[in-house]
Amino acid sequence: MIVTRKIEFDMGHRVPNHKSKCRNPHGHRYVAEVGVDDKVINEKGASDEGMVIDFSDLKEIMMNKIDGVCDHAFMMSRDDIDMISCFFHSENDISTLDLIDEEIKQYGYAHAFGAQKNSDKNWKTIIVPFIPTAENIAWWIYVRMEHALKEKDIKLKYVRIWETPNCSAIYSGEDKKIITTLGGGVSLA
Repeated sequence: MIVTRKIEFDMGHRVPNHKSKCRNPHGHRYVAEVGVDDKVINEKGASDEGMVIDFSDLKEIMMNKIDGVCDHAFMMSRDDIDMISCFFHSENDISTLDLIDEEIKQYGYAHAFGAQKNSDKNWKTIIVPFIPTAENIAWWIYVRMEHALKEKDIKLKYVRIWETPNCSAIYSGEDKKIITTLGGGVSLA
């Protein structure tokens, strides 16, 4: 049985090499849909009897792993030096880049608040080891959700991310060879 849950969040990004206007910083009202595929719980008297997973439990995981990280943030590639230099002291500041690289290695993304030019503002940035396209964001969320759902012994079927009401990307785990887990984080292999 497949059950799904959607949440919405607002996030900025840019696609630095894009041939058109998406190379400029901009934002979207993203919709993330997570589909899980598992057996219906038939334990008599259980709170979740007749369910694959309680929708509120799935929402809690999604809010923690997606909304808590992404909502009202700006996502940028680690290799997008133009954006890095807008937010951080200097693209040549080795300590800043080392901090970013260490956080990406450990968590699959970096916030690096302390290294920001305006660290007193604590702008919410997400630095990732990929270009933040809908396809890559769907993959990244899939990896984050898969780990959390495994702890509840629930199988993740897919993640669908809408960048606009008409455009979405679905990732269903088909390219697992590109996923390398480092500590609690993720990187591209």
